Amino acid sequence: MSKTTIAIGAIACCFVFATECTADLLIDIAVESVQGIEPKIKQSQLQLRLGNDYLKIVESDLELIYDFDARRMLWINQTENYYSDTSLYAAVGGREHELKNRQHLRESLKETGSSAIPLVLSEHELSMGGPVKISKKQDTDNIDYIYDGKVLLSRSRKSTQVAEPYLALFLRFFVHRYGGHPSIVNTAFFASGIPDRISITHSSGVTKTLTMESVAEHEPVDYSLHGLSQRYDVNPMLHKLAGKLTGDSRSARVANENALLVTARHALSERRFLESMLGYFEYSLVSGAQSLPWSESERAAIAADPQVTQLFAAIQNPKDQDDARAALAALDALEGEPTEQYMLNLFAANIHAKLGEIGKAKMLIGTALEENPYIVSAWIDLGEFYFLDFDPTGAWFCWDIARRLHPDHHLLVKTSTLEQRLAKKYPYFF
Repeated sequence: MSKTTIAIGAIACCFVFATECTADLLIDIAVESVQGIEPKIKQSQLQLRLGNDYLKIVESDLELIYDFDARRMLWINQTENYYSDTSLYAAVGGREHELKNRQHLRESLKETGSSAIPLVLSEHELSMGGPVKISKKQDTDNIDYIYDGKVLLSRSRKSTQVAEPYLALFLRFFVHRYGGHPSIVNTAFFASGIPDRISITHSSGVTKTLTMESVAEHEPVDYSLHGLSQRYDVNPMLHKLAGKLTGDSRSARVANENALLVTARHALSERRFLESMLGYFEYSLVSGAQSLPWSESERAAIAADPQVTQLFAAIQNPKDQDDARAALAALDALEGEPTEQYMLNLFAANIHAKLGEIGKAKMLIGTALEENPYIVSAWIDLGEFYFLDFDPTGAWFCWDIARRLHPDHHLLVKTSTLEQRLAKKYPYFF
């Protein structure tokens, strides 16, 4: 057993009297990864800092920060002086989406008579799932946590007692970094303190063992991004689209929606009804306006236009695949100016998504945002398509941009509701 050192007096005082510690806790951890019958062994070191509602993991020149106050994850490369970040919800939402996918695959395998990995093992890897029966095997040094004869996790009986805020942060560190079934890795697991050693095994056959080499209080230090440039850790299309937003994006969005309204009214005055209709739609998608400023006579003239009638027929929710294909053909038949075409692409994108053609849907929305990067609802839809395509980082990147452009847009309610549900269902990640 490695020797663990700690500033006992300061920690004990903090544990007894404080609800929030005023010092940072630094933990030096040796990590051993073992895989295979003829094991491949990899050893590494990391330093964990538990700070004021954040934690930082340092490995070599890379730093990973979980900011629980801002609910962001940040990667810092000190060698190249840059950082990238994403929403903490992306990490948790992505896990939940992956677990649902594994449940679906497992059910499909069972229907064909094929064997499938027990769902509990996926829950163990992703730190999600309901209560399951876990047995314990204990000796004088260790406690093993066993499911169906398999040791999922083992910990030393010896531990270092620290204040509750540190334990809560260490729990978040462990589930984010290594997993652990919620029936095992929870507040009760760390009730006696931070174990001197923890080993966790996943269905892939990899066992990771963490040995706490030292635990000590240090002066509190807030992390800083000073002198670092930001890089987007997303695919080239999103990177390019985001680059079109410069300066004060919110003011630019307001200017954009005002210009769209003027253009749409001008087209209406010249009886270019389809162009006017698409212009008003675009204004609505940018501004979030749920009613359009038409007089009764204008509304009647627009509704009577054959191309507008064709457009409305095409964008109704398709009943089935044949209906969806017919709607796409109707949109293709609407010949207009290039300024109209990218709006038609937005409607086509949602139809392709309903057909399961997510890649095509993303591409079409990308063409619209190329023309006008201030279409807030397009960013929201694009985020949904990335989420469906198992790219939660891309999804929240889009939703974050939508919030930056128009935080009160009514279509963002769905994203906010999703985040609230994740935080309530999985509080140990936040």
